[in-house]
Amino acid sequence: MKNRVLFIPAVLMILGCGGGVKEGSDATVEETFAPSSDILVEDALGLDERGIDDTPMPDLQDSPDIESSETPDVNVPDGVTEPDTPVECNCPPAMHCDESGECVLDVCTQAATTCSSPTEQQVCNDEGSDFEIVPCPEQTVCYLGECVPQACSPDDAPVCEDGQLKTCNGSGTDWNLIPCPLGSLCKNGKCAPVQPNVIFIVDTSGSMNWVNWESETLDQCEGDDCAPWTWPECDDSAIPQTRLGQAKKALQAVIDSEPGAAARLALQRFPQQLDLFSMLSEEKSQPSCWGTPLWGLDKSSADNNEVHQTHKMTLESVQGSLVAQTMPVPFGPETEGTGQVVMDWIDFANTFEPTGVPCEVLYDCETPLTGKACVDGACALVDNPELRAMGKTPLGRSLFYAGEVLRLLVVVEGQECGTDEDCGSLHYACVDGKCHDSMRSCRSNIIVLFTDGGESLDQDVEKFFNPQVQAKRLHYGAGCSEDGDCLNDAVCSAGVCQAEIEGLPSKVCHLTNIACTETAECVEYKYSCSGGNSTCSGKCVETGAVFVDPKGQDVLRDANGTPISVTVHVVDASDAPTGNSLIAALGGGQHVPVDFGDIEAVVEGTLPLLDSKDLTACE
Repeated sequence: MKNRVLFIPAVLMILGCGGGVKEGSDATVEETFAPSSDILVEDALGLDERGIDDTPMPDLQDSPDIESSETPDVNVPDGVTEPDTPVECNCPPAMHCDESGECVLDVCTQAATTCSSPTEQQVCNDEGSDFEIVPCPEQTVCYLGECVPQACSPDDAPVCEDGQLKTCNGSGTDWNLIPCPLGSLCKNGKCAPVQPNVIFIVDTSGSMNWVNWESETLDQCEGDDCAPWTWPECDDSAIPQTRLGQAKKALQAVIDSEPGAAARLALQRFPQQLDLFSMLSEEKSQPSCWGTPLWGLDKSSADNNEVHQTHKMTLESVQGSLVAQTMPVPFGPETEGTGQVVMDWIDFANTFEPTGVPCEVLYDCETPLTGKACVDGACALVDNPELRAMGKTPLGRSLFYAGEVLRLLVVVEGQECGTDEDCGSLHYACVDGKCHDSMRSCRSNIIVLFTDGGESLDQDVEKFFNPQVQAKRLHYGAGCSEDGDCLNDAVCSAGVCQAEIEGLPSKVCHLTNIACTETAECVEYKYSCSGGNSTCSGKCVETGAVFVDPKGQDVLRDANGTPISVTVHVVDASDAPTGNSLIAALGGGQHVPVDFGDIEAVVEGTLPLLDSKDLTACE
């Protein structure tokens, strides 16, 4: 019996594997297999005395109580979906498994971050199948996929830095520096045009009527190729032959150019006024190509060379004033430029409107006489004036007059005022009772001198009105007590404003730009200049770089006492070794040798001179 009992575990194991007890049955294993008290275990198992089962095995598939192990019957509660069996999916790089187990392309780089907005990150999940939006912390913005501190707001107003416009970029991560267009600079967060004050000084000496270096004029010209010398044209307006006509033609193109239109212009000539004898002469009362009834002066009748300064009233008075005699087109207070007004003086047209008053001589016409003429027996008022050439070449005094106009009528910084109109100068406003130009430190004051000859009056560099002395006084300063009395990087040394000027000789042969160290190196000769012969003494002399004014007018100053800087350029058709190149060097400008007959070259050489100041240094 003991041997029979030992087989029970094996049988139970077989029955357990057959699943004889269904899931959900209340019967336990013990109850199911518990034998009755009067049935032997051997009998229950169908074993004989030897432990061998003689009973045939039942067909398990036919048994209602045993189901196949291949298809187990699992009871799933209602409402619960039986999970699918996971499908193994191995994808190559840049691909991921979709829900059906297929490999598809990634929609983003796994774990990469980009920006979905200025304030949100877009983070790719680990599978590369989708994005997650993550807000950036406060005071940060999303830039190149990272949340970084905010440098500025795109709504911030632009500011100025180093002469450029500084604006916040669209993401707020940094500032952009944008250069202002040519001829403008950044001021108060805006690029604004900075009009330079430009004075064109046109040589109106008698030699400007010449057509060649033999002093020939159009009234002496013979042949079919001669331009007309009849008033009012006095030249061929299309192809002029006189030097003045050629200079006017070139100046027309300069004014019509973009730099010319951007500048605030004034037109200056050598001093001229109505001649008393012409007013009483019937022959000379009629306008002519020679300029009558005007008369060329060596200097303005209002010139006061005792104090080396001009009073404002002298400038502003109409009849006989310095402005009336030297500057037919002064700077005006109007917003627009004076280009068209200048053009009226250089367009080869000279017309008058009759007043109805008969006349035999100009004196018969009503006064004041400025702009009047006796034309064909009737008084007339000029409505289209014209530059005419006559007289000598006072270059130095012309530079002095230009400086006085700038000092008293144009750069009016610090002058007392009650209204903006009291300042009387474009760009100036009345601020706290003083005239002020917010761009004064940025605005260039420029003189462009067109000439065909050298100085014919003040030829000694020891004279205040010498053109070299005046040019240096305007740009660098002459005498000084301290560095603050000098301009444009010049320093005060031994009472003189000293500047490093490339190529400037300390001594030259008299009336030339020929360098020398002693008189033996110079020769005495004559050369044609300004309608007459100027004699070179043959001496070796200093340039005007060391002059100190005994009257103390060593530099232009505004009403606040601040020095005024002026740059002097020379467009030079003299075709002789005059000192005109020294005028440009000491005036801080350019010397442009030209042939007035090559009008295109004159224009090309003049345009770069209209505004040479570095605006990036403007405060």
